[in-house]
Amino acid sequence: TITGTNIPIIDNSAVCSFGSIGPISSQYVTSTKVTCVSPAGVTSTNATICVSAFSVLSPSKSCDFTHNTTYSDVLGAVMPSVVRNVGDTTLSLVWSLVYTVGTGCRVGGVLLDPCTVSGSTTAGFVEVYSYSFASDESVTEPAEFAYYTSPVVSGSIPVVVQTLIPTVVHVLGTDFIDEANVYCAFGENAVDATFVSSALVKCSSHLPATGNIDAKVGFGSASDDGVWSRTVVSLSSVSILTMSSISPSRGVLGGGTSISVTGTGFDGVGVVYCRIGTVSYVKAKTIHDKQVQCTSPSSPSYFDGTVDIQVAILGNVYTETSKSFIYSTGVEVVTIVPPLSPLFGNNDVSIFGLAGDV
Repeated sequence: TITGTNIPIIDNSAVCSFGSIGPISSQYVTSTKVTCVSPAGVTSTNATICVSAFSVLSPSKSCDFTHNTTYSDVLGAVMPSVVRNVGDTTLSLVWSLVYTVGTGCRVGGVLLDPCTVSGSTTAGFVEVYSYSFASDESVTEPAEFAYYTSPVVSGSIPVVVQTLIPTVVHVLGTDFIDEANVYCAFGENAVDATFVSSALVKCSSHLPATGNIDAKVGFGSASDDGVWSRTVVSLSSVSILTMSSISPSRGVLGGGTSISVTGTGFDGVGVVYCRIGTVSYVKAKTIHDKQVQCTSPSSPSYFDGTVDIQVAILGNVYTETSKSFIYSTGVEVVTIVPPLSPLFGNNDVSIFGLAGDV
């Protein structure tokens, strides 16, 4: 609070400056008194305070007071913010400014230098005070980190993904943590994840090679300092499935049409299915690694129409592309003339019917 005379009170036009920082709007103004909040970042220990109208460059600027400033770094955070409840973890103290005096920390009343904490049997938040051993005093207000029990991973959906194609993987388990930094690790590759519930985390896979790979869930840090699951789940990465053509591309409404699908990646992957329209598990016969055959079901709408066909392996890995298959009414035979023919053949026969689209 600064006192004086003729301080402008119209439209709260009085502003303050502290050294080179300003203008700073006043909190309270009368013609003889103005209150301003001191800013952060004042570089001088004895900063000149000025009061002026509208701008620090105003001709009415008056600087008659000196503001004494003491330095005090702020402990902004502790990294990692989440640690395992077993083993030792080194904490990094994150400052608002670089603190030039060597400091350790005080955790739960225990002074530590370096700031390395051991596991706790109790999950929950712990206050951390930065500490100067030279002066035997706390340096700043505390920050927090948390002990957590390592989660358990029990499964994933899907369990098979196509290599190089990012796939949303839902990882199932227990003791997942609603923490800002959540990760999935596929082998040595950690990726950002989304916390859904204490039993579900989702993330996007991006596996560069075929084969089996272990996946786990972690919190707090993508490095080994994070809290990682005690168990892993194995995912299989398979070659990319493709479709290039189907034959025939038309069939009757009642189903029963044998459809040959040509593509890649169909061999050596167990049971192969076709998805025809909304029917997902039409069992297919593998001819070789580039061709399968499946039989069309009856049209779900019982009307002429077009549906998509895809190939799936292992129940849930589908080709990215699809091909169109047309359901048509077909042909209804009315009569055949003549109705009889001699055994030796070589007779002309006329067939009469009502033609559909086929």
